[in-house]
Amino acid sequence: MFKHSDVEFDSLTRENIDGVRYYKVPGSGELVKLPSITSVISHRNREKFREWEEKVGLEEANRIRRKSTSRVLMLTH
Repeated sequence: MFKHSDVEFDSLTRENIDGVRYYKVPGSGELVKLPSITSVISHRNREKFREWEEKVGLEEANRIRRKSTSRVLMLTH
């Protein structure tokens, strides 16, 4: 059976560079900038996202993106 346990995570600092979101994470003695998983997936699946956007329409795609982003922000704060 699954038992849920809350886990505390440190807050990460975000930075946008050329339209790509990076998170500053602890590395070996300094902060390292890593691209967000969303940025990586978006880059690798650009064509699939374009097809999805055409299928659902730009307005709906933007609504879903805003909702998804706000959900992620709530989890990281």
